[in-house]
This record gives sequence, C-alpha cells and structure tokens, in this order.
Amino acid sequence: MKPLNTMTADELAEALDRLTDRCSQDEALRLALHREMCRAAEEEWFFEEPESSVP
Repeated sequence: MKPLNTMTADELAEALDRLTDRCSQDEALRLALHREMCRAAEEEWFFEEPESSVP
C-alpha cells in the first residue's frame, strides 16, 4: 500500500472499501483509521489556509 499522503481520493476510497470487506467487525481498526484520517486531514489537506486569505 502507498503512503497515505501520496494516495488519490479514489485510491483512499478503494483501500477503505477493501479493509471494510476484510475486517468489517474490527472496531479497533475502524477507530485507528478514523484517527489517522483526521490527523492527515488536519496536517496535510483540508485546513491549509489559501494564499489569497493572507493579509
């Protein structure tokens, strides 16, 4: 599997679907994935300030 920060949205969705199919009852895995996705989103994707908003 590729590093999270190099995967496209389609690749991430596919990986999550595969994990769901294989480990649908694994609550610890679900929580770990949720935490990692939140961490990655906070650090890498969604919360970066657009350059145009800098005064």
